[in-house]
Formats: sequence, C-alpha cells, structure tokens
Amino acid sequence: MGNYNSIVGNNISGSERAIFLWSSMNNTIIANNITNNDYGIIVSRTVNPGPDSSDNKIFHNNFRGNTQNVRIDIYEGVNYWDNGYPSGGNYWSDYTGVDSNHDGIGDTSYIIDSNNRDRFPLMKPYIVPEYPLVILLLFMTVTLFVFIFYKRKHLI
Repeated sequence: MGNYNSIVGNNISGSERAIFLWSSMNNTIIANNITNNDYGIIVSRTVNPGPDSSDNKIFHNNFRGNTQNVRIDIYEGVNYWDNGYPSGGNYWSDYTGVDSNHDGIGDTSYIIDSNNRDRFPLMKPYIVPEYPLVILLLFMTVTLFVFIFYKRKHLI
C-alpha cells in the first residue's frame, strides 16, 4: 500500500510480481523495463470492500515476455495507462495492432479490462534514459569548466 510514489527507470525481470499496487492511489510508474515476470503489474485492493488501486499513471514502460502483463483484481478502479497523444503509452510485446500513419503509436487501444486501456500503445520499445550517465556527463562538464576558469584566473 502506498500513495503518491514514483517508480522510474528500473529493470524488473524474473519475478513473480514485478510491481504490485495494493490499494495504492496516485502513483507514477514510468520508463521501466518490465520483462520475463509471471505478472508485470498486479492492481489490487486490500479487502472487499476497500479502496481500489486507482488514479495511477502508468506509461512509457516496456512490457516484454511476461506470462501476463497486467492482472486486475479490483472492481471499479481506473488507472491511466498512457500519457495522451502524441506522448503515448506503453510498449506491449503482445500488442497486435497496426500503425497506419507511422507515428509510432498503435491505431487501436491495448485493452487491459473494461475499465483500463492503453489508448496510445507504443509500436516500439520505449528507450529508457540512463539518468546516471547524464548526471555523470553534466558533472564532468561542470568540473572541466571550473578547472579551465581556475587555470585562466591564476595564469593572468
């Protein structure tokens, strides 16, 4: 159980339940590789009646090779499986739709259940950014500029 959390930039592979939302609301799950699990995401609630896992934003993830990408064990909860157009939704390795206008987004929704669908499924895997590499490059650039500035100041 958890609300208002972010799960970003992970490689989750080889587990029974990669991500388990249990009476969890208003979470953000983006830019994850969710591969070769029994269940990619389980969306559930603690007890019946009880709070549904709902209003979670789940997009730009890659669902590949899972036995079941999403399992929904709730009755009324609605989650957001895309970030609208043109940003798109998730990559689903079992999506069979087409992209007739070649914008990288499927022309039909990926149906999860009657209340949940990815309206803009991605046709190719989302490229998950390597945040630590970007931070390292930024740090190195700043360090280089400080070094050059220091040397110039002491040479004059």
